[in-house]
Amino acid sequence: MLTFLVVAWLLVFVIPAYATLDPAHARIALTPGNPFHYPLLIVHVVSGTVAMLSGCVQIWPRFRRRHPRAHRVSGRVYLAAVVVGAPALAALIFFRAENLGKEPTTVVVGFAVLTLLWAGTAVAGYAAARQRRFADHRKWMLYSFAFTLSIIWSRTAFVAALPFPRLDPRWLTENVGWFPWVLNLLIVQWWLNRTARRPVVVPAGAGDPEPAVPASQDPRS
Repeated sequence: MLTFLVVAWLLVFVIPAYATLDPAHARIALTPGNPFHYPLLIVHVVSGTVAMLSGCVQIWPRFRRRHPRAHRVSGRVYLAAVVVGAPALAALIFFRAENLGKEPTTVVVGFAVLTLLWAGTAVAGYAAARQRRFADHRKWMLYSFAFTLSIIWSRTAFVAALPFPRLDPRWLTENVGWFPWVLNLLIVQWWLNRTARRPVVVPAGAGDPEPAVPASQDPRS
């Protein structure tokens, strides 16, 4: 279901706007006279798309159990996409910060925090996997994927708000840098709390892993 949602979002909001590589179709306002704005936007869009698709593979339990090697490969692809996409996003935020008279400060700050958390959680998840701390790895990667998917809310919220004329669109505009990833983070934390007693599935061939214990009993949790 999640994979279907991601693919549908890409087909509706991303591919029609960026497949032609025409700056006139960009979903955001480009800085006039800045030759780097659109190329960096394309880098961010492509890396974000790769992160969303590989992230869906990462959190697919059956695939992870049956194909541990492919799971590790997709994890590296996801990490590479985030490592490439986060600096591009940071540059885009810098361009937006130059227009603070037009862009709300809350949006710029919210996206800046999102960028740091997106990259930080992905790196922390990779480090935990390398150290065979799979309970921590699961948590960090779910957090990271929550940040990856936050862009979906930031677009669909405006579409979903159209049938509600009493909803002030300025609230969405001023808080779009915060509510999408905060909402996703709350959903992931709810899911982690709900599944805290499930044993952590250790990938085959992981060497000498930590004992498979419920996440709620993991002393590092």
